[in-house]
Amino acid sequence: MKILVISAHPDDEVIGAGGTISKHTQKGDEVYLCIVTKAYSPDWPEEYIIERKREVLKVREELNIKKVYFLEFPTVKLDTFPQKELNDRIREQIDEIKPETVYTTHGGDINKDHRIVFEATLTATRPIPGNPV
Repeated sequence: MKILVISAHPDDEVIGAGGTISKHTQKGDEVYLCIVTKAYSPDWPEEYIIERKREVLKVREELNIKKVYFLEFPTVKLDTFPQKELNDRIREQIDEIKPETVYTTHGGDINKDHRIVFEATLTATRPIPGNPV
């Protein structure tokens, strides 16, 4: 089975679904990770940005995630982009991976990026002909 985890920020996948990801990979399922945002200068130091990417790659290794996709929208600025642009970028990942199951951030979360990613994921995974989810 193919699983896609859509995370607003690096670490959301572990905090929200780390145990579930581990169970899937232990069963032999293919798990893919899509991280929607990234930190940027000058708001975050360059060392922090580099370390976050290292941490994601370590998580990939530890949890046996097949591939990580980085959409690289600026963190805490998702609300400055047209919703359709985010919907389409997530849909591209679904079209490429063809997952049967998708996990994402909680729609009632206080973090606005989490809510926006949740809404975009719902749109991208809606039940239409040809959608594998």
